[in-house]
Order: sequence, then C-alpha cells, then structure tokens
Amino acid sequence: MDILHTETEVLTVKRTVLKTASDDVIHVLEYMNEDGKVIDSIMRTKHGYEIDDLELTDQIWEFLDAHYAQEDDGPEHDSAGFTHADRVVDGQYMTTNNFPAENAENTNLENV
Repeated sequence: MDILHTETEVLTVKRTVLKTASDDVIHVLEYMNEDGKVIDSIMRTKHGYEIDDLELTDQIWEFLDAHYAQEDDGPEHDSAGFTHADRVVDGQYMTTNNFPAENAENTNLENV
C-alpha cells in the first residue's frame, strides 16, 4: 500500500441547535471552506441519528435562511464574465462576437 497524496484543509464548522414545534431538538452542522462557502452539512437528532426526512430538512433550511442574513456575492456572471445587466440593453439581449474584427461585417447571426 502506498500513499499517493495527503492534503490538510482547514474548515469552519457552524453548529446550530434548533427546537421544532413538536419539541424535537435538531443539531445542524455546516462545514465551510476558507472562502465561507458551505461544502457539506449534516442534520442530526439529539440522539445523533441523521435526519433523512426531506420535508423536515427543507423546513429547517427555509427557517435558517430566513433567520440568518445571506451574504451578497454580487451579480452572477456568465462564462464570459458578463452579468445579466451587461447583456440586456434596451430590453434586448446582447451577444458577444468572438470573430476577428476584419470579419465583423460578414458576420450574420443566422450562421453562428
């Protein structure tokens, strides 16, 4: 047996303890990378059993989202680095042209 790779990553663990309307205690663990992005999460009962009830987990995430302010990452960019506002001008969606400038006059969007 050989070790091919070893890597140590520093994670932040956010622990939240909730009490449901039926007096059940839920432990929510969120594992975040150094950028603050959640990369994994686990919900467990007070006895340590993992919760697999999708309706309950959806309710818990909705509750947590409503109570914790969401960070604004700014506008979403497409693969070319443009935002929706960059692309929409006077209600029309603009596209970018990757053809050389000398061929611009011959460019027809029907042929792209």
